[in-house]
Amino acid sequence: MIKKINYKEIKELKTKELEESKIDVAKSTEDTEEVTNKPEVSTEHRLEDVLEKVDEISALNRKLDSIASRMEGSRIEDILQNYGSPWRIIRINFLVGLARGIGLTVGTAVFLAIALYILSKIVTLPLVGEYIAELLEWIESYRVNNYPNF
Repeated sequence: MIKKINYKEIKELKTKELEESKIDVAKSTEDTEEVTNKPEVSTEHRLEDVLEKVDEISALNRKLDSIASRMEGSRIEDILQNYGSPWRIIRINFLVGLARGIGLTVGTAVFLAIALYILSKIVTLPLVGEYIAELLEWIESYRVNNYPNF
């Protein structure tokens, strides 16, 4: 995992270092009176630059932490393993489809058996037989009346 950095401590250390360098710069400028053509960069400006850089680094570190946590949760390793062996994917998908088909068939048979058992206890089947007999009588009477030679 990524090591957590205490940014407050870094800012404090950098601030102390810059203050010490400010004191050293002041002493060295007092000792030497040489004037150069280079523009002087104040230590306050350098301190602000360092603090801005520390803030940028802390923002980048937070982004890296979020990316790392997302990658851990995304199961990227499984995806890469499956991508590397397509025959493994085919075999696994075939077995999954076979299991689903068998499960659906067995589940439907069990459900229908239970439903018919409950239905047979609630509704008497001769009632259905009476409807079928009446239907057959209608068909027979239609056939005799409309098609006498048949």
